[in-house]
Amino acid sequence: MVSDSAVIRRVLWRGAVVVAAMAAAVVARAAEKSPIPAYTGDRLYVAEVPGDFSGVRRAIEELERTSPQTYFVVVVRSAGGDAASAGRYVADLERAWREQAKAKGLKLDAARSIITLVAVDDHRVEVAAGSELRDRPGMDRAARVSLIERHFVPLAREQRYPDAIGALLAAMNNAIAANDPATARVPTGDAQLPAVAATAPPAPSAESRPATRAVAAAPAPAATPRETTGQAVMALVASLVAVGLIMAGLIWLGRRRTRNTVESKIKDYKKKAVDVMDRLDALKARLKQLPIEDPDFKEPMGGETLAFYEETQKHLTGLWDRWLEVMDVLDKAQELAKKDSALGTQKLKEAEQLVSDSKAFETIDEEAKACAASMDVLNRSHEDARADADAVAAIRKEIDGRVGEVDKEGLPTLPYRPEVEGIAGEAEKAGKILVPDPIGARRSLGAARQRAASLRDRIQRILDGFADGRKVAESLKSLGQEVGRHRKDGLRLDEDGGDPDHPIARTFEALEGLRRAVHDGDPEAAQAQLRAAHESLDEARRTLDSVLKARESCEKDLPERARETRRLREAMGQYAAFQDELKREFSPGSWQAVSGNLAQASKLLETFDAKADEAAAAATPAAQKYLLGSRLLGQLADEQRAVFRLMSGVADQLNALKAVRAESQDAARALDDLEHGTDGFFRQNDRAIGSVARGTFASAQESRKQAVGLMRDGRPDWPAARQVLARALDEFAAARNQAEADVRAYERLADELDRVRREASRVGAFLAGHEEDRLAANQHHRNAEAALRAAEAGGSNGEWVRCLELVRGAAQDLAYSERLAQEDIRLARQAEREIGEAGRMIRKSRGYFSMGVTMGTAGAEGQVGQAQQLYQSQDYEQAIRVAAAAIQQVRQAYADAAQQAYLRELAMQGARAGRVGVPAVGPQIFRAGDVPAAPGPPRAAMATESPAPDPDAGSAGASWSTGSAGAGW
Repeated sequence: MVSDSAVIRRVLWRGAVVVAAMAAAVVARAAEKSPIPAYTGDRLYVAEVPGDFSGVRRAIEELERTSPQTYFVVVVRSAGGDAASAGRYVADLERAWREQAKAKGLKLDAARSIITLVAVDDHRVEVAAGSELRDRPGMDRAARVSLIERHFVPLAREQRYPDAIGALLAAMNNAIAANDPATARVPTGDAQLPAVAATAPPAPSAESRPATRAVAAAPAPAATPRETTGQAVMALVASLVAVGLIMAGLIWLGRRRTRNTVESKIKDYKKKAVDVMDRLDALKARLKQLPIEDPDFKEPMGGETLAFYEETQKHLTGLWDRWLEVMDVLDKAQELAKKDSALGTQKLKEAEQLVSDSKAFETIDEEAKACAASMDVLNRSHEDARADADAVAAIRKEIDGRVGEVDKEGLPTLPYRPEVEGIAGEAEKAGKILVPDPIGARRSLGAARQRAASLRDRIQRILDGFADGRKVAESLKSLGQEVGRHRKDGLRLDEDGGDPDHPIARTFEALEGLRRAVHDGDPEAAQAQLRAAHESLDEARRTLDSVLKARESCEKDLPERARETRRLREAMGQYAAFQDELKREFSPGSWQAVSGNLAQASKLLETFDAKADEAAAAATPAAQKYLLGSRLLGQLADEQRAVFRLMSGVADQLNALKAVRAESQDAARALDDLEHGTDGFFRQNDRAIGSVARGTFASAQESRKQAVGLMRDGRPDWPAARQVLARALDEFAAARNQAEADVRAYERLADELDRVRREASRVGAFLAGHEEDRLAANQHHRNAEAALRAAEAGGSNGEWVRCLELVRGAAQDLAYSERLAQEDIRLARQAEREIGEAGRMIRKSRGYFSMGVTMGTAGAEGQVGQAQQLYQSQDYEQAIRVAAAAIQQVRQAYADAAQQAYLRELAMQGARAGRVGVPAVGPQIFRAGDVPAAPGPPRAAMATESPAPDPDAGSAGASWSTGSAGAGW
């Protein structure tokens, strides 16, 4: 009973521990890991933790002023929840900061930096020292843990986290200063660097530890059944209470986290609302003081400026209404946070949802910027209006100058006077209201400026058009004088298309229209008349130039056309000789394309004299039809070039046919050589060459005969002969290639046939030497023999490729036949082994006898006989399966007999125990074929348990994370 009660207590306590561990794991998982803050070069990073940590920043500045160390403090809500999460968080932080510092070009001294991580919800603090600091006396891992426990933990338990961080930083600085002359000690105990008068709990002495272990190992006194039941109930109650407390802790932790988050968001929302209020107050004060403080508003606002001011004031009032809506949301969220129940978080979530929307602040910010921009417009309105007035005055000055230029040119200024007076009136009106209404004055000045710019450009266009018209008039005068001189010299200029008087008259009309438009001050009409004057003047110039050029061309080209006509007549005889040679030596069909060239050229040549005379008559001083004469001479030149092309075509055809004849004769000689070589190759390899190559060779010989026949004609058709010769050359080359392919295939077939024939003899001998091979292996061998015989007999028509494939198929059949035969032999050997094993086991089982139990093997013997018959009929696979079944049947019978013997042995032992009173032994294990073994003595139970190993305190390395030390509170 003692051992049973101990077991019950151990089970119950272990169950409670497991439940507590599971709950702790749930709590750890419930703690969400805070994100790693981005590295910006700052010393203090606070994420998701409420409170004022500005004192920590001042403490770091004080420490870094008197030491070469760099102190970084990171305060987060949670590093992950479990005891090792803080170390992992520091390692991840170190890697992330290194990459970010490198990417941003920021300084990060990993040698003399100290990173302090505080995870508030996890109650964990971790300190990572740089590579130059962590191995120094006073800053090793054990020393840092001691500093945390003595200086940080007491204040952290009171939730004075800023004071705890300051005390820890001062303590680490002074620990470094004890061994580093470059670091000065700092006084502690003030508000910036507080001190803690607390010591770590004493470690257990060396003498107390063995005593404790000895007490733990001593055996407990025996407990009564009643005590055992009471302890079990207490353990169960303790487990239930622990589970309840853990669940309550989980609920409290979740509610606390939600409340902290909501309070932080409400605080941030309230801060934004206060900032908005301050900004709106500043805008309201600025708008109120603007008419007073702006020195340009010497008179009360009026007109458009007053309307703009009132609109801005109305917009600002609307912003205050929006701010009041924001404050209503804030009040509602605070009321919901106060009404939250002890166990629920619904009200907190509603409050969080209210203060999580930042769209209202964004809208107010945008509209506030618009109000500020409107006030800027009011502040700049007088300066902008004065600038517009100056611009209008400058343009009016330019207009006065250009009107003066119009008057100097003798043109009327009356068309511009109404516009000038209107611009002056608008400018004067704007000047009167500029002080009280600068915005309205700017609008008037803008319209006046636009009118003034338009008038200035209009006057300039009139002046430019008038000056351009003067140039046209001068050019027209010069052209008229030139026409007069030519007519005085005898050139009448009266033929069709050669009279410049009509375009000159149109030019005068356009200049008159230009004059009227300029006097009316109409720049568009002036530009249209100016373009017409330019076009008419250019036409008159082109007409005169074309007549002069035609007269010069007639004087120059008439003798040249006469000389070209004589040259063509003299060359006609030579080209007639070329045509005679074509008729004499070449087939008519080969030069039919140029057969009518000389006749056509002769007809054209006969008309050249008349056309030349006609052109000469038109170009005489009496006729003065120079344009007509020039056109006739141009047509004559084109026809002379056509006659020359016709005559040259005959010569070109003669040269081309001579080249074809020479090429064909060379091809005929090459064809003879190729035919001789191909014929010799065919005779040499007569057995190997097939019918396809022989047919191609015969066709090539026929083409050669046809080409020879064409070449021996009285007037050969050399282009046709060349075509037939080319075909014969291609056919001889193809016949040679086909013959060579047949020879190569024949040689490969001979080699393959010899090799496969030898392989067939070897496989046949292998099959003949074994009786185990079956029908499939022999059938594949017979197929291979048949394929070889077909290949040997099928080469009469040169079908070497088909025969080669037959030989390769035979080789595959032989290889497969051999593999099948070897597999048959292997299966036969396996069947023999299985049948032999079955027979051996049957013989062994016949002699089995134990506790009066024997075995029957008749069924197994029948299966062995069946397996032998299957083996004799070469059904090796089925013989193996039947023999294996016989072996399994023998083994099953053996197992059944052993079980029966075992049961009889148990019955006999029970009977002896009832008679003698000896204790019963435990169950014995029997194996088939083995003798039952005697039961052995019971083994002693091990009551001691080895203590759990201590958790690893951390490992040393070359980075912050591996050198960190931490503790909890």
